[in-house]
Amino acid sequence: MRRRSRSHIKRYYIVRIALIIIPFLLGGLYVGGAFYIINDITSFVHNKNYDPASFIPADFINMSQWADKIEIRFENYHMPANISLVCTFTGSNYTNVSYYHGTDNVALSTGMALATECFRYEAAKKENNASLKANATRCIKRLLTGFSYLLAVPNGGIGPDYPGIISRFYWSPDNVNIPGYETITNWMLDENEVRHFNGTGAYRNWRWRGYTSKDEMAGYLFGLGAAIQYCNDEPWIWNRSRLLIAQIIEGFKDTNWLVINGDGHPCGSDMKAIIGGGEWILSLLRIGKTAFPDGRYDDLYHYFASKNMYMNKVAQGKATNIIMDYYGWNFMHKTLFNLITLEDDPNLKNLYINQYKDGVYNFIKYTRSPYFNMMYLVFTGENDSAIKEDIFDQLMRFENNTYCRNVNATIRPLSHQLNPKMQNWRNFIETNPIGSLYKPLTLEIDFDDIYLQPATVDMLYSNVGNFYEKCPFDEISVDERTGNGLKEGPGNTYTVVYWMGRAHGIIPPP
Repeated sequence: MRRRSRSHIKRYYIVRIALIIIPFLLGGLYVGGAFYIINDITSFVHNKNYDPASFIPADFINMSQWADKIEIRFENYHMPANISLVCTFTGSNYTNVSYYHGTDNVALSTGMALATECFRYEAAKKENNASLKANATRCIKRLLTGFSYLLAVPNGGIGPDYPGIISRFYWSPDNVNIPGYETITNWMLDENEVRHFNGTGAYRNWRWRGYTSKDEMAGYLFGLGAAIQYCNDEPWIWNRSRLLIAQIIEGFKDTNWLVINGDGHPCGSDMKAIIGGGEWILSLLRIGKTAFPDGRYDDLYHYFASKNMYMNKVAQGKATNIIMDYYGWNFMHKTLFNLITLEDDPNLKNLYINQYKDGVYNFIKYTRSPYFNMMYLVFTGENDSAIKEDIFDQLMRFENNTYCRNVNATIRPLSHQLNPKMQNWRNFIETNPIGSLYKPLTLEIDFDDIYLQPATVDMLYSNVGNFYEKCPFDEISVDERTGNGLKEGPGNTYTVVYWMGRAHGIIPPP
């Protein structure tokens, strides 16, 4: 019988296995290389690239006086229609408004303003300061009136019996009588603006801006949640806040947690969690749970928290969010605030806090944001002197520069250095044949120059409305650092940190 060699069969299977394995190996090497590049260019976020010895010592008397000055200007010039607005003045006396600025984010800015006033209200109660409480109460009622119109205009009224469409901005026919409101009036009445809709019912002659996104929802959650948490002893504030919260919750229940536009169709925002984002629904229901002690939202809250496992899907970020989509940290903190501070189950609260530490604060603790640092202290209850001194230094720098105006932002010192890894990898991708394989990364990640040291608040005056949306590691152009000084923000960037600290005993009264 003839014997046949089987060596060719072995070679056949070796080649076949190699053809299967090699693509996976190459793919794994490619993906591993991509992760290596990303980790390398973002590694600086875990380094403390600043010297605490340069911090300005806290002067709590000056801090208080500065907060009072901002509050007076905010009430007189920045809430003409009971919503928080940036304005431009006619001259350097800063008493005559030339025009108010329209914005996509009035619910976000008004929510921040409302939360700020609620912190001031809480500080007044703890310090037994009647005049401070009266001033805060007046502002809270005005801002809650503005929030009421943000819901009433698209839905025809407020309360759970009305639909729950949430708006970005509203305009009333009476606004034509507000000096400086002409620009906003023309903008809101522009028939070519596809995001603008007529109001409903009694508000049919009013206008509102739609296509609302989650950033606006963060304003609703932050402001209304703070009113529920800190002002439950003031009947009008408590009852009005409950009406608005119930309307939003019932509205989302009817739409399966989709944000609905003026044409009745979803506009792209879904409150439900997929991989992360569990804080959106949980925060809203946690506020509702506190607002309605009768338990009407308790089961729904626990259903999403435990049955749907949203409790394991909160406060999830990554290092790349520092160099791209930095503004999202701002929304996340507003959303997390009442979820964490209102939670009365110690195990659930600790779970939220630990996820925040690992998934958020781990990446932002060296950004030197007084806003994020203050929330960290409030969330955790820690008495960290290093973090407090960092916050106080930043608050002192507001006054040492100027009011929240578009003028004379401090230039970065020469000691601030650009991240060399960013330039090295950018050159590698642009000039190296192997590096060119990683060009798809540039579609997802910005490879622009970025500093190793964070800018302080006095270097971020290009955004007078909210500095905390601006990445402190970005380059700041000459145009961003200079202006005519006539554009003024509402000042909540300072006061939200100051009054939060006063309310929680982190900043002492003068």
